Amino acid sequence: MYSPDKSNLCAYCPAYSKVNVARTGCDCETGYQWDQEHQKCKKCSSGFYSKTGFCIQCPDGSQSDGGTDTCSCPVGQYWNSGECLPCEGNAYSKKGDEKCRFCPPGSH
Repeated sequence: MYSPDKSNLCAYCPAYSKVNVARTGCDCETGYQWDQEHQKCKKCSSGFYSKTGFCIQCPDGSQSDGGTDTCSCPVGQYWNSGECLPCEGNAYSKKGDEKCRFCPPGSH
């Protein structure tokens, strides 16, 4: 609950949202953005992600199922601050990994 006008009245946040830090309104959860027309938080569509309440299209070569805060990178790449980056050296990744894994010594 929050107080929209700092009065004694309180309001509830809609589904998929939480009270903001200042307790003056609500912010959509990750994977959602505010839908002004319907006055609710709406899940980001497939191919989009959200960390800040705004749906952003996944970079070329990546994907999401929607309602997530990251995109899934192809094999051999990892997700880092809004982009897919290649694994380097003796490292690999599986589809959707957020970090590369190093190969055991003696393997490649």
